[in-house]
Amino acid sequence: MILQGSPAIFYNKRIEALTSLIGEQKRRSTGIAWLRLLVVLATAIAVYISWTSGWLYITLILTVGFAIFLKLVALSTKLNHEIANLQTLLSINRQEIDILEGHYTHRPDGSNLEPPHHAYARDLDIFGKASLFQFIHRTTSEQGHKLLADWLLNAADHATIASRQAAVKELKDQPEWRQQLQAYGTTNPLTRDMQTSLSNWLAQPQRFATKPVWTYLRFILPGISLTFLILYIFEVIQPQAFYSFLILALGASSYISKLVTPQYVQLSKHITQLETLSQSLQWIQLTSASSQVRALKKILDRMDYRLNPLVFIPLNILLYWDLQQVLQLERWKHQQQNKIHHWFEAVAEKEALSSLANLSFNHPAWVFPVIRPDWFTLVCHNTGHPLIAACKCVTNNFEMQGHPQLAFITGSNMAGKSTFLRTIGINLVLAMAGAPVYATRFETPVLKLMTSMRVTDNLEESASTFYAELQKLKMILDEVRNPSASENGTASPRIFLLLDEILRGTNSLDRHTGSEALIKQLIKEHAVGIIASHDLSLAQLEEQFPNAIRNYHFDVTIHGSELSFDYRLKDGVCQTLNATLLMKKIGIDL
Repeated sequence: MILQGSPAIFYNKRIEALTSLIGEQKRRSTGIAWLRLLVVLATAIAVYISWTSGWLYITLILTVGFAIFLKLVALSTKLNHEIANLQTLLSINRQEIDILEGHYTHRPDGSNLEPPHHAYARDLDIFGKASLFQFIHRTTSEQGHKLLADWLLNAADHATIASRQAAVKELKDQPEWRQQLQAYGTTNPLTRDMQTSLSNWLAQPQRFATKPVWTYLRFILPGISLTFLILYIFEVIQPQAFYSFLILALGASSYISKLVTPQYVQLSKHITQLETLSQSLQWIQLTSASSQVRALKKILDRMDYRLNPLVFIPLNILLYWDLQQVLQLERWKHQQQNKIHHWFEAVAEKEALSSLANLSFNHPAWVFPVIRPDWFTLVCHNTGHPLIAACKCVTNNFEMQGHPQLAFITGSNMAGKSTFLRTIGINLVLAMAGAPVYATRFETPVLKLMTSMRVTDNLEESASTFYAELQKLKMILDEVRNPSASENGTASPRIFLLLDEILRGTNSLDRHTGSEALIKQLIKEHAVGIIASHDLSLAQLEEQFPNAIRNYHFDVTIHGSELSFDYRLKDGVCQTLNATLLMKKIGIDL
């Protein structure tokens, strides 16, 4: 479905349509409720009128009335499920409006998914409050959360990025389909605990299905019980003998139920999540997998009869109900045990792709990056920070080419240096994940980001801010010199650096000396990246390395005691500083 107009128009129209549909369905539900009452009253009246006509007529009336009543109950249940689904969809669309207006910091922020000491996650606000993950994720399952986080934490290869971009472009224009997938997972989200429980159960040896004796007993024991029941009904055996048999049958069936209970307890708590998994698989057109999950759920639903003693005890004594179900359960395990992991993966991948597609739909002006094969070319036109509202965001153009290549950015306080570094960084994260970026043109090779921007002390590890930064810089230098291999053994992408205020934790002389030495070392190692600093003297390195360093700056306009920032990136070295004025404004006499 190709949509016209802004996403806000679509969501508001969807809210209007869903609200109207919910009203209609609620009126239908009320009508069915009244109809059920009429059926009960009509049946009672018919029984009263036919009371003298004999039990055959009364039985027929009760059977017909009960059948109609059950049909109406089924319709009512189905209708209530539809209403609940519509209400979930309504909530999703209202939430999209909130997110478009910048209200998203109440959503899950993925803090638990951030690995310690990651190359850039903390510096670029990938997780946490007001983070990229919190802004873009539309995943509902823990598996989907984890997969999307992995995509944001690790650059994909060229082929994978291209594949994801194609999938995202296809899903972008299917917002109703994406929302329904999200709705299925919202009420009872899939969890890793559920997947672990199923995996553990699948790994356990079968206790019943592999032993022929249980296969025989599933027929023999019910046959004996039903035979005794028939003999008792036709008064072939005395009641005392039948009751004695019932006690023996109750003991045998209870013993079997005791053996079955561990499997039941292990799986029964996940019944509602199995419904979510089945619906999600059906929606992403894995029909066979959906049918298998639904079959497992039905087995567990039948095992749930044990929660109603009035139903379960007769069934278990006469049919050895638990034995019948556990044999079907273990047969299912044998047939499907190697497939479940792939089913969770399929749902997680579709949720993650839907999240990126939703981002593209919500920001139709954003573009998909061109992934270049050459090292190194970076082209960013009209590029803005994805987490800053478009009405407030100032975009910039920026290009780099060749290696070594270091962009050195100077500027006054609050002029936008750090925000610019994060703008480039977070858009590169999106690009490496296969997502659209906030730009009108964006070209980049596959790369691995490494940043040093928010270095703090660590009391737990007894590390000062300066030492913590040295550790981060050592990690960066080691990676620039000897890129690590990726998890599949292939070469890791080459490194792109974002460094903000190098060595801020030491005195000015050591800081300048150390920063200059680091920059020269990076040039020697053919590094590429962006460095921001207040140290204007470092900008003089451009004269020494004209082919490796290029100076840029952000400046400030001072009108009397007021400051004005345009947040525009400009060529050359900053000539306007504002620290003295800022200190005077807070009452420091200079």
